[in-house]
Amino acid sequence: MILKKIKNRIPIFVGYFEKIAVYELPLWEKKSWAVALPGFGIIIGKGKFSTTKHTLRHEFGHILQAKKWGFLFFYIFVATLSVKSALNKKHYHQDTWTEWSANILSYEYLKKPDDWNFIFFYLYFKNESPYNLPKLKFIKSKISKLSC
Repeated sequence: MILKKIKNRIPIFVGYFEKIAVYELPLWEKKSWAVALPGFGIIIGKGKFSTTKHTLRHEFGHILQAKKWGFLFFYIFVATLSVKSALNKKHYHQDTWTEWSANILSYEYLKKPDDWNFIFFYLYFKNESPYNLPKLKFIKSKISKLSC
């Protein structure tokens, strides 16, 4: 029993997306969760690697955020705000600047694919979110340089 609990919490390497390692986590098998950890890879639910192209594209956008703005900026500002946003059930997570800016970076990097899912992974500020008004000028300058 204990071994099974431990095994369910160990990410399993399943392949690459745009040269970034992708892992499946058995514990997330019934979830649509995913997380990008620049320097490590992308973690998704068990069995989702072949069926989550759009989610992988979005998570890859977070990898691009770290490449564009630096790992320190990513983990201090982007990752922490993204986690807070994801845990807040009172708003739609994709409305947060950390999320739509990841979409923009990925969309442009992938040369604007025709089958991009604009419904769930939109490329602009769509709805009001408490997380869309970054107070630091540094963050504002970073996201204002994004183009679409």
